[in-house]
Amino acid sequence: MGLAFVVVFLVAVIYELLKYGKDSLQMAANKSGDRSCRCNMSPSLEMRSEQDKLRRNLSVEMILPEKNKIWSRNRALFITISTLLHMFALALSYMLMLIAMTFNVWLFLAVILGAGTGKLILLLKTNIVPVGVGHCNEP
Repeated sequence: MGLAFVVVFLVAVIYELLKYGKDSLQMAANKSGDRSCRCNMSPSLEMRSEQDKLRRNLSVEMILPEKNKIWSRNRALFITISTLLHMFALALSYMLMLIAMTFNVWLFLAVILGAGTGKLILLLKTNIVPVGVGHCNEP
């Protein structure tokens, strides 16, 4: 039973780290693709008029030709890696759910403590901004 606890605990920690890895990969792809922030706030009138001027006068390819070429070359690789990571994370999450549903108290605790430990490791080692806080929501 002790070995099962340790294995489930480690799988839960790996799952939390994998979730962070997926998010990091997505943020890196958004930065390299030069995507704008997808906020729910509507842009100000000045910003909209500035964006309209840019659209009329310059295309995105003229502004950042190297970034767009790199992004288009790596797009297929990114999509493949992102899809595989998502599938692996989904399989881990369902496996952890099924382990928790065995109604074994020790295995349930291993899942909860592993997920908590994984989150704690990430918060201590990285500069993670909590959900809802960031450049999109600044006043």
